[in-house]
Amino acid sequence: MSLVEKVVNGQIADTSRAEAAERNKIGDKGVSETSNSSFDKEMFLKLLAAEMQYQDPMSPTDNSQYVSEMATFSQVEATTNVSNTVSKMNANALIGNYVTVNTDDGDITGVVDYVTERSDGTKLSINNKEYDIDDVKTVTDSNYYEAGLAANALNAMIAKLPSLENLTKDNAQDVANCKTVYDAMSQYTKGFVPAASVSKLNSLVQRMNNINNSSEKADN
Repeated sequence: MSLVEKVVNGQIADTSRAEAAERNKIGDKGVSETSNSSFDKEMFLKLLAAEMQYQDPMSPTDNSQYVSEMATFSQVEATTNVSNTVSKMNANALIGNYVTVNTDDGDITGVVDYVTERSDGTKLSINNKEYDIDDVKTVTDSNYYEAGLAANALNAMIAKLPSLENLTKDNAQDVANCKTVYDAMSQYTKGFVPAASVSKLNSLVQRMNNINNSSEKADN
């Protein structure tokens, strides 16, 4: 778009730098007043006003161009609004799930109690402490996470049991405890227990039953 040229002392003055500085000033102000330098209505109107101010009155901008610019802005604004809405929905979906957050003291994992919007961004509350959503590393479904924890705990218990050859009556209670824990698990949780551990437990249970039966027969 052409600009109106000023004549000073019979010569055309170079106003491009001043006008560029003015436009930059307006643009910078608009950016500073918007969150995350977003392109909002106020910024658009300031830029539009600057554009109208510096247009050539002998060749003004066609109204259709302003309509086109407004339509383009409306599309950008609508896209931004949709993006913000989706971001909020995604953040709220974290409530009740386990997340791992990167902190200065290392990674922490816990259940998201609530999500809130602060002036400095979206925050997640974990164990009564708020963390920036941008620091989230992983998100895990609560059922998945808890099933994994239970399976790992049982796997550790089974690992402490003796081998089949070294099993004695003294291990009866430990074997029984592992069997009780495993039987109490849901099918979903059982799927997290390593097959090798399940096989070892079943073999030890069978061996312990044989030991107990032999002992009863001997007593009789």
